[in-house]
Amino acid sequence: MKKFITSLFAGLGMVAAANAQIVITEISYNPPEANADSLEFIEIYNAGSSTVDLNGYYITFGGAPLVKDSFVGSTPLAAGAYLVTAVNDSAVYRQFGMSVYPRQWRNAAGLGNNPSPSSIKIFMANGTVVDSVAYDDATPWPAAADGNGPSLILCNPAADNNNAVNWSVSTRNTGVMIMQPDSSFRPLLGSPGMAESCVAQSYPVYTIDAINNLDASGLADSANVYCEIRAIVHSGDFRGGAGVDFAFINSNNVGITVFASSDVAGYAPMRGDSLHIRGRVSQFRGLLQFSPDTIIVASSGNALVTPMAATVATEMTENKLVRFTNLRIVDTVIADATGATLRFLSGTDTVYVRFDGDTDLAGATYTADSFNITGVGRQSDPATPFDSFYNVWARNMADVQEIIFVNVREYQNANYAVVVFPNPSAALFNVKSELEIESISIINALGQVVSIQQNINQTQAQINTADLANGFYLMQIRSAAGVVTRRVQIAK
Repeated sequence: MKKFITSLFAGLGMVAAANAQIVITEISYNPPEANADSLEFIEIYNAGSSTVDLNGYYITFGGAPLVKDSFVGSTPLAAGAYLVTAVNDSAVYRQFGMSVYPRQWRNAAGLGNNPSPSSIKIFMANGTVVDSVAYDDATPWPAAADGNGPSLILCNPAADNNNAVNWSVSTRNTGVMIMQPDSSFRPLLGSPGMAESCVAQSYPVYTIDAINNLDASGLADSANVYCEIRAIVHSGDFRGGAGVDFAFINSNNVGITVFASSDVAGYAPMRGDSLHIRGRVSQFRGLLQFSPDTIIVASSGNALVTPMAATVATEMTENKLVRFTNLRIVDTVIADATGATLRFLSGTDTVYVRFDGDTDLAGATYTADSFNITGVGRQSDPATPFDSFYNVWARNMADVQEIIFVNVREYQNANYAVVVFPNPSAALFNVKSELEIESISIINALGQVVSIQQNINQTQAQINTADLANGFYLMQIRSAAGVVTRRVQIAK
């Protein structure tokens, strides 16, 4: 029941759609019993405006999603009415003080006590999923429901019941106290088959500037905070397929990466969209992220920020739109369908640039040796304190500007003819010179001599570079008249 709301009217329409559904509204997955749980149950609510006949519906849950309850024959559930199915109908009826006997699911296996997460699914007879909840015993799901007494309750049947912030724990005391192994007692709390009010998680509106601070270990101090953030989309979808992965940056060029492994009701990132996003602050490999629950498109076609000039990728460039100038290529730039991360030199500093396979950079081939590159700063550091492995993600081909082309601009400081061919080459370069060649040196992008052939004393030579890595190099051909420099590319 993920929600994607493009306007107020669309939002109202989504609520109307939710009201037409059968909804899971209460779960007792680990009641406070010392032995086998007899008080597990699932509550189902008809949030629609008319009666639904559950004939043919069925429910699955647990580690092996077998059918645990199936509805055979006419089973009407009136609008606004509840239905409860339990592992032990008589125990749940008696201990929770119910006025109507619950159903008993046919499979003796109960709900998972340590789900991480575990899904409960309701299906129509034709296999269509009517509702599902992937509850968990870990944060941000309420820990009190994991064996401490209360059941999980959904605070609003129209809310997304896969979002933990919409759940709380029951405060209805049944008056039943259950003994624990240490001889202490815990109260049984739950309200199967009846309405119970609760307060769900709220979404305060925070600026990205307010949630992007780090502690001394490099951890986001706002991790797991639920809130609403507002900014402008500055990239397309880097993820491709299910889910989203895009740059979300405000007018101060302060941003966050919005990431979800599954679709948020089909929202496709579009540069210039102004969004209101509700969800949770998270962090992955040092990169500050935001896990969205709800996406609201406020407007489209908004201006993007001016990229920040940068010379090296650091914490200061993370989640910002940045621009590097005069980067010298180290790796051969051939991005296949899966993309590639390539090394560039900014002075003596290495800048790693991602050519992502989910952009139009996939399959792009470049012949230049120097570039101006615009992109989104990111990080992928596997361990705290998350102070390294910074990189830049180009967003499309327009972000990559070639400024010097091989075989177009050549560097020489002597007046005699030299020809180098083939160029590029996988291993062997032929050199022909008007004058007798004394020596030939190969220099890498760091300015280091990586190969030298001396005492040639002929007008032609063959240079073997099979032991050198792919990339661009300078070839210096020396004669009695001086040095001619040619830029060559090794491409195996």
